[in-house]
Amino acid sequence: SDDVAELEWVSRFVDDSLSDVVIPANSVAGTLAVRPDATAFSGKPRTKRSRPVCGNGKLTEENSADAGVEAAVRRCTHCASESTPQWRTGPQGPKTLCNACGVRYKSGRLVPEYRPAASPTFVLTQHSNSHRKVMELRRQKELSRQEQHYRYQQQQQHDFQVC
Repeated sequence: SDDVAELEWVSRFVDDSLSDVVIPANSVAGTLAVRPDATAFSGKPRTKRSRPVCGNGKLTEENSADAGVEAAVRRCTHCASESTPQWRTGPQGPKTLCNACGVRYKSGRLVPEYRPAASPTFVLTQHSNSHRKVMELRRQKELSRQEQHYRYQQQQQHDFQVC
């Protein structure tokens, strides 16, 4: 039933979009039917979809104490950025990632070490916005883990021999 509703919406969108198209008289005839009563402004007000308000970081409400007005603040679920030219789809749904993180997510390169430089959570020693540097950070982290594991094994062997 959701698919049917989506198809109906697309159908109405296409009908509404094409109803206002005006074709010059010297263009190719018969390529597109134009309604003579079509105007540049349809008179119908646009409807706004309500935004979900939930506690998972997608959208939060902050109350302004002096004006008493509620303002919605959207945050990227990966880097916590609040300003972006475009909100993108992420693993938690539509409009949950900023533009930078969303582009990386779509290409399969969004990893915890990646942060846009403008992100409020960016820490130079832990993050980078360059894929090459992110891979280098991951390699260093893996080497550090292996070294710790090796030291742990050596300590265990030493403790076993002492007993």
